[in-house]
Amino acid sequence: MAGMHYVQGSEVIQLDQLKSQYFEPHLLPKILGYNDEPIRSAKELDELSLYPEIDLLHPDLNGGKLGIELTDQGGGIGRVVILINDKEISNDVRDASMVGKNHDAISLSYEVLEHPFVKEADLNKISIKAYNKNGDLVSRTKNLYLLPSGNPIKKQPEFYAVIAGVSDYKGTELDLKFAAKDATDIAVAIKLSATQYLGGEHTHISVLTTDNPDAMNRPTKKNIFNTLDDIAKKADANDILFIYLAGHGVNYGGENGDFYYLTEDASNGILVDQQVRESVAISSNEFSEIIRKIPSVKQVLILDACHSGKLASDLVKKRTMSSSDVRALETLKDRTGLYVLAGSAADALSYESSQYGQGLLTYSLLFGIKGPALRQNEYVDILKLFQFATEKVPELAADIGGIQKPEIRIPTESSSFDVGKLSEEERSKINLNTPKPVFVRSEFQDESQFLDVVELSVLLDEALKNSTKDGAVELVYVDSRKFDNAFSLKGRYTQADNQITCKIKLFREKLMIAEFELRAATAEKLSQLILKEAIARIAN
Repeated sequence: MAGMHYVQGSEVIQLDQLKSQYFEPHLLPKILGYNDEPIRSAKELDELSLYPEIDLLHPDLNGGKLGIELTDQGGGIGRVVILINDKEISNDVRDASMVGKNHDAISLSYEVLEHPFVKEADLNKISIKAYNKNGDLVSRTKNLYLLPSGNPIKKQPEFYAVIAGVSDYKGTELDLKFAAKDATDIAVAIKLSATQYLGGEHTHISVLTTDNPDAMNRPTKKNIFNTLDDIAKKADANDILFIYLAGHGVNYGGENGDFYYLTEDASNGILVDQQVRESVAISSNEFSEIIRKIPSVKQVLILDACHSGKLASDLVKKRTMSSSDVRALETLKDRTGLYVLAGSAADALSYESSQYGQGLLTYSLLFGIKGPALRQNEYVDILKLFQFATEKVPELAADIGGIQKPEIRIPTESSSFDVGKLSEEERSKINLNTPKPVFVRSEFQDESQFLDVVELSVLLDEALKNSTKDGAVELVYVDSRKFDNAFSLKGRYTQADNQITCKIKLFREKLMIAEFELRAATAEKLSQLILKEAIARIAN
C-alpha cells in the first residue's frame, strides 16, 4: 500500500495523509456484505483542500529551538503537531492568536533540546506535520534528527509496569474468572524477565487486581490513573513502560466512538450516562492523554478484553474487532508511539471457556515467553512476542465462537526492542497450565419415566461447576450443550430398594469413549461417584 497515492495538482498525497477522513477498517468485507457495520460517510477527494507547506530550521542553527515555517497552499493553516521519537508532545503548537484565523504564512519555534522526551546520548527523531484548516488532510511528516551535545553517559533504563485485571465487578453481571489471575501471572513473568534484564533495583511493577484486598491496589480508575501519573513524574525518555489490562472492554459512541476499559466499579457495559463513563471506564483517548505525559520512548500496551453484554452481540457473528475499536487503537498508537496488542473475545463464554485455565491471549504470551517467542532463546523481543501471540491465539481457539485474531498496532518506521531477558532456569519459574478437559451439560433420565425425576443432571452439573471453582478437579465446565472437543456425560437410571442404579456413557463430542455402571443411595452421592469415575477414565 505504501506505493499508492493521490495527486492533487502537482502535490502527491500518500494514503496515510488521508487517514483521519478515510481510514475505514474492514472496508472490503463491508462492501461485499460480510460485515454489516455501516461505512462512514466521507468527502469526495476533490473537495479536500491542501495542507500548508512546511520548512524547518534545525535547533542547532536556531539557538536550540526548532524553527517551523508554514505557508498556505490553499486550504489554510490548521493544527501543527510535533512528535519526538514517534510520541506526540504537542497536539497543536500554534498559539491562541493564530487559531481560527487566515494567514498566508506563519513562523513558529519550539524548545526541543531540553524536552524530557529527548533521549540522552542517543539519536532522536523530531517529526512535524500540519493540517489544513478543516483538519481533514494532513501534510507528509517532516523529520529531522537531533543528537544532544555533551555526550552524557547513558544511564541504566528503568522498567515501569502497570498490570491490571478485573474479575470481580460491581454486582454479578460482568464477573469473570480469569482476568485477575491472568494479570497476576503476567506480572510474575514480566518481573522475572525485567529483573534479569535490567536488575531488581530498576524494575518497578504495579499490580492492580480484584483479588487484592488492599484498596490502594485495586483496579479502580483512580488507582490506575494515580499509578500512571506517578510514573510520569519519575520516568525519562530512556525508560520502558509496560501496560497490561485484562477484563471487560466496550465500544461507545457509534461509528466514530471510542474504546473503553471497564474498571472494577462498573456494574454493566452501558455507558450512555457521561457521569458513569467518567467514573467507571477509561477511554483510549484518556489513555492517550496520560501516556503522552510519560517520557518513555519504549512503550507497550497489551489489552486482553472481553466485550460486554449486548454491545458485543454483533461481534459474536463477525468474530472481529469493530471498526471504531480499530480506529481508536490506531489513534492511540499514532499519538503515543505505543506498541499495542489487543485481543478480544465477543462474550464471557468465549473469554472464559478456555481449557487452558486463562484467557487465550495471556496464555499465548506466557507460552511465548517460556521459549518459542524469545530472541536468541533469551531476550523478550516485543514485536517477536506480539507476532507469536497473534498466530497462537487462533490456533488455540479452534472453533470457539467469538474469539478473534489479535490486532497489532506499531509506530511507523519504529524498530522492535527488548523488554526482558530469561534464562532457562528463570523460564521454569513461569507456571503454564496444561490443557484441561472441557465438560458440557449432562443428560440423564429415569429409565421408565424418560424424565430426570431425581435431577441427577442438575446435581452432576453443579458438581462439575464446583470442581472448576475450587480447583479440586482439573477441568473446565461450560454451561452449554455443545463446545468444540468437549466431554459430556449421559445415562439412564432405575430406582429400587432405596438405591439408584445408573448406566453412564462418557462422550467426547459424538464419540463414546467409556461406559460404566454405578449405584448410590442418593442422587447427590451418585453425582459425586460419576464425576470421580469420569475423571479417572479420562486420565487413563
